[in-house]
Amino acid sequence: LVEAAPDDEPPLGETPPVNAYRKIFCSYSHKDEAMVERLEAAYLALGDDYWRDVRKLRSGQDWSAEIQEKIREADVFQLFWSPSAKASKEVEKEWRAALGLDRPCFIRPVCWEEPIPAPPPDLNRFHFTKLGAAS
Repeated sequence: LVEAAPDDEPPLGETPPVNAYRKIFCSYSHKDEAMVERLEAAYLALGDDYWRDVRKLRSGQDWSAEIQEKIREADVFQLFWSPSAKASKEVEKEWRAALGLDRPCFIRPVCWEEPIPAPPPDLNRFHFTKLGAAS
């Protein structure tokens, strides 16, 4: 049996093209590095360009300007949300820059702790996906 597609979905062959590989900007607190590295391995296995400061910044670069540029160039802003990220002024600068771009489906928050740290009002409209348990 084949189930009919809902009316709001375009027929096959009429979906907009997407990039096979995405540029993903990783926003996180360095205290959460173990969880960030887990997701990094999955993205890299899929061939995505996973931009993380400790892997991509070079000696002598203006790190603040480079981060802002990479946020603008990204296809996905991956926000790792935790109590440490919530307290980080750098993470806040990054998600505010991403929010200012006003791109649909751009900011993708993930969390892994219970309870989920309450996001600031500016991020309340986004669904925070719960990752598998950290161990």
